[in-house]
Parts: sequence; structure tokens; C-alpha cells
Amino acid sequence: MKYRILIALTVLAAVTFSGCKKEGVYEPEARISYRFDEEYTQWLAWLNGSLDTTRQDIRRHLAEAYRWNGDLLTAIAFYDTTRHTDALEYSLTFTYEKKQVQKAVDARNGNYSVFVYDEDKGKYLQKIETYNLADDSPVATLTIGRAGEKDPHYTRLEYKYYPQGGGKIAAAAEGYTLTIDLEWGGDENVTAATYTYTADDGKTLVQHLAFAYDDKVNPLHRCAQQLLAPRDTQYGRRLLHKWQDITSLSKHNVTKAVCDFTEEYYAISGDLATRDIHYEWNYNYTYTSGDVQAPMRVTGTWVENEYAADGRLTYQEKHERTSEYFYLPEE
Repeated sequence: MKYRILIALTVLAAVTFSGCKKEGVYEPEARISYRFDEEYTQWLAWLNGSLDTTRQDIRRHLAEAYRWNGDLLTAIAFYDTTRHTDALEYSLTFTYEKKQVQKAVDARNGNYSVFVYDEDKGKYLQKIETYNLADDSPVATLTIGRAGEKDPHYTRLEYKYYPQGGGKIAAAAEGYTLTIDLEWGGDENVTAATYTYTADDGKTLVQHLAFAYDDKVNPLHRCAQQLLAPRDTQYGRRLLHKWQDITSLSKHNVTKAVCDFTEEYYAISGDLATRDIHYEWNYNYTYTSGDVQAPMRVTGTWVENEYAADGRLTYQEKHERTSEYFYLPEE
């Protein structure tokens, strides 16, 4: 339930950076049909000076399925990513007005999201408001910030989550705010992002990320299926590092991402201590042939290192995942 609300909040906010297109209109050069994942995971932990190694191989499984009506994306089905089965976990359906998304519904988890545009010509997305389907109580609100009133580059995304999320966020006994500040490069790509989580009790956590890109077509560009939608709503380092959710903002595909931050934790002694966390992701792509070159096969590695205050490596976690993308024929 935790991350479905966030995805429902942002799915298909279809960010467009063209001066002639309205935001909320998603017309990709390559229409994704399916994504399959196959994962290999290895954990290496240094605990009390000893090395513990665990290996886990995950079979190839269906991860996402996209449904289209012509060039209009009507639904996305998400499959079990926890147990890595082909069981349907939930799906999202979309309502449009002249190709501009107006509403996203997650019936399985009981939420719907309304896309709010400017009152002038309805060209610029201002907010996405998410509610409980049962009683229309508010769950969360995303407010979009720009450098200028009509600047197509988002500079800040601020998510406000209400206490209990209208009774639908089990992990959030209290409300909180997640703010993402963005920096842009000359190739219409997000080059850096700062994530700040602030609980209603004043506790904060800040993470800084930097990105590098290829020069090929990103099939999710201008489709906010993952637009800044962290896939975990509980406080902690795993809340903010899900940077993959901003990929729809950038024109190209991420080849490397780095995240560094410091967090507080309680040691075995009960004392409050700090540790430095370093994440690094690297991706290799095989692309489709033809005029539109989009990712066909992607192999990614992810390493997490934790360091004690004296610089010792205390924990390391490694992951590897290969994804295969299938597309509809070009019309």
C-alpha cells in the first residue's frame, strides 16, 4: 500500500518540455508494451569483523504491462516485485480530455488522483491531488514549482502527506512532507536532485544525487508514470534513494547515478551514532534498431556501502538486474 499511493499521485502527469504541447500529454516515440525483469542479488556484510555472503538468483518475471488505445496510454499493470512472481499487484487506469490526462484511478488500493492545470489555457500542470475512493478524504498533494510561471523545467516537487493518509497510509501515523529540488543540464536532463524528508515532528533526512546519461531515446520521457514517486513511504534511507522515479523528466537514459548522505542511528549500546551511506548505480544498454533507438535490454548494478564514523566499511549490499523492454509496432 505504501508506494501505490505515491505512484497514483504522479502517474501520467506527462511532463512535456515542448513549447507547443500541453503538459499531461504523453506521446512517446516508442510505446512500451511489456517489461520483464531477471535479478541476481548478493549481500556482503562486514559484522564484527566477519564476512557473510548470501546469493539469490531470481527467475525472469513480468514486471509491468502497458495498455494502449491507439497512441493513448489507458492503463499500466504492475506485477509482484517482492516475491518476483507474475501475480498482478495493482493497476492504474487513466481518464483524458483531448489527450491530456485528467484522472488516475487505483481501484485496488482505493485511491484516485486529480490533475490540476493552470486556469488560463490548461497548459501547465500545477498540482496532483490524491483522495480516498471511499470517502474522498485527502491522501496527499503534489505541488509543482518552476523557475518562472511558464518555465517547463520543474525546479521543485513538494509532496504533502496527510496524517494516516485518509486512513490509507498504514506506515504514516503522522503526516510528513517530501521536497525534491532539481537541477537541469543543457540536454534537457536532470543532472542533480536533493531530496528532503521532513516529518511533522521536525525530524529531517536529506540526500544528494547526481546523474549521467546516454544520448538515446528515453521511452518514458514526458510520461510521469514514475515522476518523483518514491516507492517507500517510511522514514529512513530507503525512502529517498528511489531516483528511478524521476526518469520521465529527462530526455535520455541514466547510465550512472550516485547518492551520498549521512544518517543517525542507534548503536547496539543504545547511543545515538552517525554513519555515511554511499549508493552507486551503473547501467549498460542494448538499443532497438531503426530510426528510434530505445532501450531493449538494460543491465544495472547497484552497490550500497555503509561506513562507520572512523571510515571503516561496516556493510555492503550488491544487486544486479536485467530488464527487457518490448514495444508496440510503430504506426
